[in-house]
Amino acid sequence: MNAECTHRCRRTPRLAVFGCAAIVVALAVVAGTSARTQAAPVNVAEPSISGAPLVGRTLTADKGQWSGGALSFQYTWLRCNASGDGCTPITGATSTTYAVTSGDLGATVRVRVTAKNADGQTDKDSNQTSVVVTAAGQPANSAAPTISGTAESGETLSASRGTWTGATPMTFTYRWMRCTSAAATSCTTISGETSNQLDLDDADVGRRIRVEVTAENDDGEETALSIPTAEVAQAGAGGGGGGEEQQPSRCTMSIPGAVDLPGDAISIPSTSVSLPEQLFAAEVRFVPNPVRSRSQPLRVTVLVQDTRGCVVRDALVFVRSVPLVTSSMTERPTGRNGTVSARLTIRQAFPLKDNGRVQFFVRVRKPGDPVLTGVGSRRLVQVGTEAP
Repeated sequence: MNAECTHRCRRTPRLAVFGCAAIVVALAVVAGTSARTQAAPVNVAEPSISGAPLVGRTLTADKGQWSGGALSFQYTWLRCNASGDGCTPITGATSTTYAVTSGDLGATVRVRVTAKNADGQTDKDSNQTSVVVTAAGQPANSAAPTISGTAESGETLSASRGTWTGATPMTFTYRWMRCTSAAATSCTTISGETSNQLDLDDADVGRRIRVEVTAENDDGEETALSIPTAEVAQAGAGGGGGGEEQQPSRCTMSIPGAVDLPGDAISIPSTSVSLPEQLFAAEVRFVPNPVRSRSQPLRVTVLVQDTRGCVVRDALVFVRSVPLVTSSMTERPTGRNGTVSARLTIRQAFPLKDNGRVQFFVRVRKPGDPVLTGVGSRRLVQVGTEAP
């Protein structure tokens, strides 16, 4: 309060009771008004990205320099085309760092920084990265795995792992599957079969067999699938040999965005899937299976296809246990080969007992579609358990 106000208050009791209080309030309002910036944030130096745009590596955002008083910042990572245009937000990518996924292959990445103060907010995008590629040493499949042998019960099939490039040493694991169609849209893992050979029995009759090979080194891992065999025949029944003609798939290179993959597979973007076609989790694989320990993470891999038999990239996948006895796989996009993987932490509540089962909910959807409608789908799957 200034000296004149103090003098008047002392000489005039009524002013001291009412007037000085009003003066104090008025002065506070004026002071508060002058303290505001009265302008939205202004970007002085644009945001930037550090880190290599390689699958499996992490990018880090620098917010740049801003004026505008007390500021808060938000981050949105964007996936753009090779020229840095046509950018769309990457679901869930809102921190200062972003782990590059196989869904970014062939794209570029920007980060959008949103600065806020009491008077508004301002967005500013960074320059785009170079086109995302795989790490130099990460496994890459150049020729798909193949299966040799006669598709007949009592016979033995052998898997060739195909051709791979990447840093050594490189380890390989095998997973054999029974499929119900030539397009392999519905396959189940054959429990316990993890070598490069499979002895066929009566349970395989009428099914087609497929093998998945996973290559892993210090720079990452990648999976590749063989084409399915002919239908397995009953021993002595004739037919069912390796030369049986397969039913044609409705997935063709004429679909917008189609890319030819090794092993006669075709990859399409999720934007090319519209009703009446649908997306679905064609395969859900857990490693280990069965689970015998809570101390090791549980790896889940989901393959997404559409009802034409195409593998689908950029589809959003969410996985959680029911009840919640592991961490969840937050919604993330599938890669070029239609798969997405995550490591789940096993919680103390996870039951470990012989011949037990834990159920998981898997949701697949197209970006932009509502959670419960559109071309997406949901399914329940199980992982086995054993007592330690």
